[in-house]
Amino acid sequence: MPKPFALLEARTAAAAFRRLSNCAASIETDGGDVRVDAIFANGYAAGQVGALGMASSQPALALPTVQVPLNPVGLRVTVDGQAYVIADARNDGTGETHLLLELA
Repeated sequence: MPKPFALLEARTAAAAFRRLSNCAASIETDGGDVRVDAIFANGYAAGQVGALGMASSQPALALPTVQVPLNPVGLRVTVDGQAYVIADARNDGTGETHLLLELA
């Protein structure tokens, strides 16, 4: 059973994401599409190729950990009509998970 602080953390994160979400996102699961309250950050690539290489990032979706399906890597997610595949999931330990995405 979760500890009382974990329950409060989950409720607080869910309420914050309901208010702050900036996209229409859904994750495809075996049981059908699941709408999630999330914040989308589009990736970019910038930097200098050469001795230092190139800096880059990829699209990411932040959402409450309680809304993340079990074993999300490989699942399809749609963000504002664009299809992605979840490449990695990183739980930050505060009730929030960041899904790193790749174009589908």
